[in-house]
Amino acid sequence: NSDFMVNYTIEEGSFVALHIYDIFGNQITTVINEYKEKGDHSINIKNFDMNGIKQPSGTYLLKLDTGASTIIEKLIFIK
Repeated sequence: NSDFMVNYTIEEGSFVALHIYDIFGNQITTVINEYKEKGDHSINIKNFDMNGIKQPSGTYLLKLDTGASTIIEKLIFIK
């Protein structure tokens, strides 16, 4: 199963962007790009199918930008 869940908490309502990059820094897709209220949030990314293209196994970077902070996490995707 190639689904994965991203959980995050924001301290105050703000514009949130979640981008996925390949290991070379190329942006694969934007998952979230909208205003979110403060609190706990989660998003389920299904099939790791970005822009109609199934992504291969490998290392990816998740970048979460809430305006107040930016977090980058490594994701290792194995089919």
